Amino acid sequence: MNNSTDNSYMSPEQAAASANYGASVTPTYPSTYPSTVTSVPLYASSQQNQSSESTQNYRATEYVPSPKSAPPRKFQLDRKKKIWIIVVGVVVLVVAIVLIALFATGTIGPKPITATIFSANTKQNWMNILQDDFNKKGVQIENSGQKAAVLITSGGSNVSTQATLPDGWSPQNYLWVSQLTDQYKANGSVLFASGGNQDCQAIAYSPVGIAMWKPMAEAMGWPNANIGWKDILELAGNATGWSKYQKPWGALRFGHGQPEFSNTGRLTLLAAIYSLTTPTGGITTAEANSPAAAAAIQKLSNAVQHMGTIDTDLLDLMARRGLTYLHAVSTYEANVIQFNINNPSQERLVFIYPSDGTFWSENPLCVLTGDSQKAGALRKFREFALSRDSQVKLVQNGLRPIPSFADISLTNTPGSLFTQSNGVLASKTIENVKQIPYPSSETMQTVINVWKTVKKSSVSLLVIDTSGSMTSRSNGITSIAAVQSAASAYISAMLPQDYLAILQFSGSSKLLTPAGSTGSSTNISTFAITSSWRSNAIKQVNDMLADGNTLLYDSISQASDIMNGFRNADKAANINRNYGIIVMTDGHDTASTKYKSSAALTNSLPDGSESDQVHIFTIGFGDDIDENELKLVANRTNGKYYHGNVVNILSLYQQLSLEF
Repeated sequence: MNNSTDNSYMSPEQAAASANYGASVTPTYPSTYPSTVTSVPLYASSQQNQSSESTQNYRATEYVPSPKSAPPRKFQLDRKKKIWIIVVGVVVLVVAIVLIALFATGTIGPKPITATIFSANTKQNWMNILQDDFNKKGVQIENSGQKAAVLITSGGSNVSTQATLPDGWSPQNYLWVSQLTDQYKANGSVLFASGGNQDCQAIAYSPVGIAMWKPMAEAMGWPNANIGWKDILELAGNATGWSKYQKPWGALRFGHGQPEFSNTGRLTLLAAIYSLTTPTGGITTAEANSPAAAAAIQKLSNAVQHMGTIDTDLLDLMARRGLTYLHAVSTYEANVIQFNINNPSQERLVFIYPSDGTFWSENPLCVLTGDSQKAGALRKFREFALSRDSQVKLVQNGLRPIPSFADISLTNTPGSLFTQSNGVLASKTIENVKQIPYPSSETMQTVINVWKTVKKSSVSLLVIDTSGSMTSRSNGITSIAAVQSAASAYISAMLPQDYLAILQFSGSSKLLTPAGSTGSSTNISTFAITSSWRSNAIKQVNDMLADGNTLLYDSISQASDIMNGFRNADKAANINRNYGIIVMTDGHDTASTKYKSSAALTNSLPDGSESDQVHIFTIGFGDDIDENELKLVANRTNGKYYHGNVVNILSLYQQLSLEF
């Protein structure tokens, strides 16, 4: 090694120090080294020129050990590296957990076997919670490596309304199971893929009763008095109504679902018959066909001011219109709880548990599919619904556990909704409120037939748009042809005691009347449903041609005036009927002169304050419509708006036929 030093760029002091460094003796080192070494300059700065040469040499030899002889230092990570390692570790752990969860639920990896379920809407909240919880668990199907999942649609109990049968079905009660099984059999098909084997099991309980405004229920003695269906029938049949209880509320205004499609509607009729005929067991077909049964149904029907496919629609109307619109509605206990929770500023509804007997709906969950994998998924979900945790959640959603979980407290379970402030009495149970046995499907059909015979008559006015735009096609069908078919089906379904008028409009309007009729177009008797008027009305509808502008506002006003004329004449004669207008249009108003805006039209219509006023239902056909103005008309008169097309228009008219 060359020890010579180039001093050409050094000060004299630096050169001297360099020379001394090269000539220094072999240094001595401490026997141990500190964990850290404080750096000391090898050469003195210019400010240290006074330092002795020996001191400079000492510093040089003391702090510059030979690399070969220095012991190794301990390996250490600085703070930033430690943090990064921790962060990376946490990220890897989180990703692993997420991947495991996604794989377990079928989000990634093999897709789960998903079974569809059509369910009654009273337990919708609970079923939605169970669906989410179950699908997250990634439960395996028995004897299969596949995971199970469910997709639930809540829409009622009548599964026959669905275009295709779901894999599973959960109606409100077993009565639906027996009746639809027989109905499918009569039509040459099967409801259960397994044939006669009905794979059903109850998963939740809820009693049927009467939802009534609290002041009115208290007038009848609630919560301490025994109030039954017989008391409701007596009130319904009393000419002076609530004066029986020294109250000024007039005649009873009652509501229930349409019995052909509504659980509570059909059970209400059965309970009314049961209260008057007092059979020793369930109601027989002979008892259902008796004069006493007809009298009970007719008495209740006379008090009914509003029906519909589901009872919750009636509860919504009560929330909107208050105490004077409807006084009481037959419904489920759970619906009363939900009403009071959703409407905290409203007067309370309370639930009357009929003392002369009622039905405790079991909400069976049935396997319809023949697919073994989907059937396995449904059975796993049913097993999950019957777990203790799921049954506790029933109480937290206003439903009752099945009898085998009777130890689950309605009052002490955290989050329970069974409080008197929610309008219900937890002390009322299946042990102390008499349970009415379900009749056979034959008997149930007899009850519905009797109801059709004695029910209060209705007056319908169909308002049909025949403007030029109704010639447009969709799926190979013109709009006018689809509406003609639907309106004809509606007319065919009308009962002999009903009345029908038809108003056709384009650039002008035309009221259709029976051929050769000499009666006044404003006289309701002109429009009584006779066999000749039924067939003639269908012919006139099918002969309609689409052409011209759209006289929408003035035609709705004309229809309202006609129906109000019918109603006023009936009231003068002390006749009680239901009045409904169905308006179908595919566009905007282009020709009205009396009413230039939808706001002006709406303000001229009945205000909806009375339940026996004219109800207007509107259908917006196609896409070139103003839905808001049609909704305003419907809401004003306690009707309902529907969006129609060539595919669903027939089912819409069928559904509307259930409103009256």
